[in-house]
Amino acid sequence: MIDNNNMIKKIKILNILLYLAFIVVLGRLFYLQIIKREYYLEELSNKNNRIIYEDTSLRGRIYDRNNNLLVDNKLVLTIVYKDEEKISTMDKVQLAYKVSSKIDLDY
Repeated sequence: MIDNNNMIKKIKILNILLYLAFIVVLGRLFYLQIIKREYYLEELSNKNNRIIYEDTSLRGRIYDRNNNLLVDNKLVLTIVYKDEEKISTMDKVQLAYKVSSKIDLDY
C-alpha cells in the first residue's frame, strides 16, 4: 500500500519546484524585455542597417542572326533605402548626410 503522507510530500516538493521554475522564467523575461530592452533594440537596429557594396553584372548583348547588335547594356548605379516606421525626420536627414559623404557623383 502506498503511503499517502509520502505521496503528499512529493507533490508539495514538485509544486515548489514548478513555482521556482516559473519564477525563474518570469525573472528572465523581465530582465530581457524591461531591463535590457534598449540594448536589444540597438542590436536589432545594427543588424537591419547594412550598407552593401556590390557590382552588378551586366546582361549579355543580343545580336541578330547577321551579327548586328540589337540590345546593348548600360551600367546604372542604384541606391536602395528601406524606411523604418519609427525613424524621425531629423534622423533621416542625418542619414542622408552620412550616405552623401560616401557617394561621389560625376555629373
